[in-house]
Amino acid sequence: MEAKNSSNEFLSIMRFAQTLVTESFTPICRQYGISTQQMKILSALYHKKNQTVGELSQSTQILRSNITSVCKKMEKDGYLVRSRSMMDERVVRVSLTDKGTKIMETIGEKIEEYYENILKGESEETCRVIHDGLQKLCELLEKTKVEKE
Repeated sequence: MEAKNSSNEFLSIMRFAQTLVTESFTPICRQYGISTQQMKILSALYHKKNQTVGELSQSTQILRSNITSVCKKMEKDGYLVRSRSMMDERVVRVSLTDKGTKIMETIGEKIEEYYENILKGESEETCRVIHDGLQKLCELLEKTKVEKE
């Protein structure tokens, strides 16, 4: 297969997979009254506690101009707390509350169940191929990211 066609096909598959993943999260998020953007923020803070708004924007790929308003709403809803840095008043740090941690754990369990149900009818070999392929893709993307820095 020609490199350009291969690249185009790869991008097409990646876009489609990303759409399907987002679509799978949406009903679960709606069930708990949060958006997929809010879910990204909860997940990012759950896995790396106490981030600055800038770090959170980068890790979630949500524009900084949007993330501030989403975080304000989430703070009002009791999912997170925002606080100014004592070292630099311009820096705002964000962390989960107990309520934010609990909803993240609950939603995380639902998402795990969702994917377990998808894979439960598949052979061990198919599951291994999917896992190994995704693992390799992550390694390649991570390598490219490091080379650009």
